[in-house]
Amino acid sequence: RELRNVIEYIFVMRGEAAGINASHLPPYLLTAADGRKTTITAQPRQLASKGKQAEREAIENVIQRLGSSVEGKKQAATELGISIATLYRKIKPYDL
Repeated sequence: RELRNVIEYIFVMRGEAAGINASHLPPYLLTAADGRKTTITAQPRQLASKGKQAEREAIENVIQRLGSSVEGKKQAATELGISIATLYRKIKPYDL
């Protein structure tokens, strides 16, 4: 549940910007238990590619499960919490 909350936070804070970086993480993740700032070592491109890969896999899994018909895609969009237009926009670059 916490991972889902962090991912939702990132997508809200990221807006329309391409990729994600440490500035998009919730502040509590950037502070160690003893109060010192932690260092994020992953490169921004790696984070962006992992985010895109996770998004692609999520969309692909839902479409495989619900079907690629118009009705299946409507259900997939609802399940993913996005509009049908957003789903189609995200499907196109992934060639799903």
